[in-house]
Amino acid sequence: MIRREIAAGLALGSILGSIGLMRILLWQGFFNTYGQHYLLVALTVAFSLIGVVTFGTFAGSLLPFLLRRLGFDPPAPARPLSRRWST
Repeated sequence: MIRREIAAGLALGSILGSIGLMRILLWQGFFNTYGQHYLLVALTVAFSLIGVVTFGTFAGSLLPFLLRRLGFDPPAPARPLSRRWST
């Protein structure tokens, strides 16, 4: 399961990272917004998006296991807040 979630996070992060990379390259081409180090900025944004999305996917997939180990109901975080605390 962990491999599948990491693969999904890498795939989603790569899509978002490539969108971020292309946006920075386009803005640099049209408006010269990022200065002489635009490629480093673009790569930093792309790799950051890949890392953040992968970590978020991985942490989100482990949350039910952590909640079960702590004695809570694992599907509880997926319920809407209005139903969770209503009587």
